[in-house]
Amino acid sequence: MKILYLINRYFGLAVVVSNTALAWLQTAGHISCNSFRLFVSTAITILILVVQMILQVRARAILGNQQAHVNAITLLFIVEIGFVIGLSVRYSNAVKTTFLRIEFCDTRLSLSLVPAIIFDAIMAFIIIYKAVVHTIQRRHMDIPASWGYGGRLLVTLARDSLKYYICIIFVFTVVVLRDFMSSDSFNVESSFLFPWVAVVPTASSTSMILHLHEAASAGEIPTSVGQMSTVIELVEIPSNTQAVNGPLRQEQTRKTRLHFSWLPTDLIHFSFQLPGSPTLSHLRCDEEETREEHPENLPTKLRRECKM
Repeated sequence: MKILYLINRYFGLAVVVSNTALAWLQTAGHISCNSFRLFVSTAITILILVVQMILQVRARAILGNQQAHVNAITLLFIVEIGFVIGLSVRYSNAVKTTFLRIEFCDTRLSLSLVPAIIFDAIMAFIIIYKAVVHTIQRRHMDIPASWGYGGRLLVTLARDSLKYYICIIFVFTVVVLRDFMSSDSFNVESSFLFPWVAVVPTASSTSMILHLHEAASAGEIPTSVGQMSTVIELVEIPSNTQAVNGPLRQEQTRKTRLHFSWLPTDLIHFSFQLPGSPTLSHLRCDEEETREEHPENLPTKLRRECKM
């Protein structure tokens, strides 16, 4: 994932610089239109490959890495890349056009962007659907949608994904309209549109990755080998206690304290029932992090007080 991030981060800048240099060489007659077309088609294919791989990794994580979902997304990704390569080869002819008395190579490669638009729309639908379901479930539980580690990541991803797809669909639509509308009413040179096709997807996906990293770091669990502890206090009310019009006296209740300790790498899930109760007891937990210095260099402890 780090390799994809680095490629994606600097790919847009590299393409813009290379496109400017090759366009100047082509107008000066040093390279042919076919060579320039080969560069454009290769750059578009690499762009779509890298960005879509990042998007499908995010979609897999949101769907819980379930095997059926992973297989479906992978198959869709392979079909998309196949169509992109096929359309790039099929419509690979470049023609010379004159703009401001300068001859440019006009590469009509907008059809290769159509599979990318479809794939982006499907990924956007999956992410937004998951975010809506998550929000509805949290509202039924009277919990904010952004509460918790997973909720914070999902809200951040849904927000950035919406911005990303708005920018991408707008730019790709302009490129497609440029090729299918008459040149008199919509005359924009491909040399000016192509840098936007390279920069907008890479910059948007980079911003998405950085925001996810910030959201994850804000709620990061300590990675040291320090011990975590949970203290649970159970308050048991005897079943033969008569109803009174005031608070229960101290002698009418019995408290039990349970203590759990584990390492941060362990995962503990537990539930309990009070004697004579047919349902699971509900706890309200207030969590705070305390830092203490230990001779064993274990600086972090997590303490959670749970009451009935």
